[in-house]
Order: sequence, then structure tokens, then C-alpha cells
Amino acid sequence: MKKIIFSAILGFTIAAASYGMDSRIGGGIHYHGTYDMKWKWTPESEWGTVSDTDLGVFFFFDAKYLEVDAMFHYGIVTYNYDTRPDEDGSGFAVELALLGKYPFSFGKFAIYPLVGATYQFIFFAGGPGFIGGMGFDYALNENLYLRGDFAYGIRFWRDSHAESTFGHGPRVKLGIGRRL
Repeated sequence: MKKIIFSAILGFTIAAASYGMDSRIGGGIHYHGTYDMKWKWTPESEWGTVSDTDLGVFFFFDAKYLEVDAMFHYGIVTYNYDTRPDEDGSGFAVELALLGKYPFSFGKFAIYPLVGATYQFIFFAGGPGFIGGMGFDYALNENLYLRGDFAYGIRFWRDSHAESTFGHGPRVKLGIGRRL
């Protein structure tokens, strides 16, 4: 599955660059707000909550209606109940996203709704997700622009160590891009 996703993203990027689409690249910082999920460490234990907050950098390739993101972040996991045998945790993760969007331009400013799929790779778990929200571009000059978005995501995977529900939470990105 990971090879298929990576191949699709690579193929899209090469095709967009080859056909001279309105292509852009860039990067910046992002914050994934608390992805909360219900957690049950053992069948006998009570349900609790797990909060995962991520902060990191992202890079993107944009071909007007499609965007590919690669996000690298550090996450802090907090377990909110007493029956878990281990301490809170943290770690690094990589997340890829393929987003569809439809920009509406107003001179130097453009806004767009966005929707897409994500796949996260981390040490003890990982898997697919869905994300939707709004973004904007603001032209600084002919080639440079500011980019930001606010979205809400759902993770369609569960922790491999315990019984858990899907996680969900907000994401904010702010960066700078360049036309190719």
C-alpha cells in the first residue's frame, strides 16, 4: 500500500512538471492540533482518551487543482487515564497528503476549499486519513506567495498496542511558495 501511494504521488509530480502546468513548490511549518481518540489498554480496563499533538515542517508541490504535501513532525502523546502501564510518549512521524482544491482568485489573494487523503508513517502505528478545509495564497510578487490553510482531519487507523477508536483534530499550515 505504501509503495502504491508513493508511486502515485511521484507520477503525479512528474506528469504535472512535464506538461507545464501552473506548478509551484514551497514549504513552511504546520501544527496538528490534538488528535483525540478513545483508548482501552486491556479488555478489562476502563476507556480513557489519548491526545496526540504534532508540530513540524512541510513541503509541497502544487499544480493548481492538486497539491502533494510531505510533512515531517514531532508528536507528543498524552494518556488521560490511570490504568495505562507506561508513561506518556513522543516521537517523529512522516505524513504524505494528496489534496484536491479549487482556487478562487481576487487579484493578489486566492482562497480555496481543499479535500484529500493522507497517510502517516510512525513507529508503532500509522495509516490512512481524510482531511478537508480551506486555504489561501497571497502573492508577494510575481513569483513568491504566502500560503496557509486550516483543515480538520480524521485518522482511519488505530493504535497497534490497544483497542482504540479513530482520531480526529485540526491542522494549520503556514508557508511560502514559488512559481516554477
